[in-house]
Amino acid sequence: MSDIRVRGGERGDGDDARILREAVAVPARVDQVARVLGQAPLEVVERLLVDGREAVPLTAILPAEAVQQLLGAVTPRKSFRALEPMIVQAFERARGVEDVFRPMTIAVLKNRLIGTIGREFHESDYGVPHVRSFVRLFPALLRPVGDDRVPMVELIDPTSAEEASTPSGTEQRIRSDLWRASLDYASGQQYVWDPESQSARPASPVDAGTIVFPTLHRGDIAQWRAAFADTVEAGDGPAHDWAEIGAGRTIGLPNHHRAAWNRYQAEQVAAHVRRFFDLHNISEVPVHAAAPNRGASHPESPLRAYLHRYIDTASEAELARLQIDPTVALRLAR
Repeated sequence: MSDIRVRGGERGDGDDARILREAVAVPARVDQVARVLGQAPLEVVERLLVDGREAVPLTAILPAEAVQQLLGAVTPRKSFRALEPMIVQAFERARGVEDVFRPMTIAVLKNRLIGTIGREFHESDYGVPHVRSFVRLFPALLRPVGDDRVPMVELIDPTSAEEASTPSGTEQRIRSDLWRASLDYASGQQYVWDPESQSARPASPVDAGTIVFPTLHRGDIAQWRAAFADTVEAGDGPAHDWAEIGAGRTIGLPNHHRAAWNRYQAEQVAAHVRRFFDLHNISEVPVHAAAPNRGASHPESPLRAYLHRYIDTASEAELARLQIDPTVALRLAR
């Protein structure tokens, strides 16, 4: 793994500081906090006593507020950003490329990282007290699943979490059904073209004879990454590393290239869909989502815009878990 370098880019220090503060806002033992601070447990307890707290035993579990107070200003000894590609590769090696989005316990993930980095890996080097807070350093990469008894995480699937283009402005977004059917190579789900609804949907056992919608392969996306990286200046090593590593996630790019990659990927998906339409003589079907028409009574607030984007990118199973307010449903039915 020596060829994986710390990512460059224009990410501000403020973003990392905010993520770190949120990651340490968890209960932790005195000795775990002491290791991050590079102090003895007794020194940590003395600091808490100076703050006017009651006596704290050396084996106590500190509340989240106290942990954040102690660790909120810590500067990690190592950059946690450098571990993002290693985490993706840990999932690929443990689960296989096709099952990379299956959940993994955080204990197994730590063991995989130790196997990759070596025994010198420890969460305290990254400014957090334990592995449960360590995984919180990657909110755009890892999603907690399961319950507290067996804490698990899964990689966030880019085909459901990333958008075709920027959510606002003059650029149009690819329709969510076409986006998902084009890029959902990881699930193994086959998609078909439904002429009645004029949309791409998951295939069912009764779809014999229905036109299959061609989902792109991992290799297709790898070619896009390589072609996009060729448009980047040769000196921008992180972008070329991102293309070569093969994780394919926008989060793996330096921040100043992400918008351009999203646009490039959207253009490639649109071209793929249009080739399918031309091959099957499908006309007058839009590739892009219609511009939202919210009505004068509902101005486009940031929250409303976010919820619309959330619905567009969520899977059917994720939508089924949403809670519907009956009063809103009644207004909708009128």
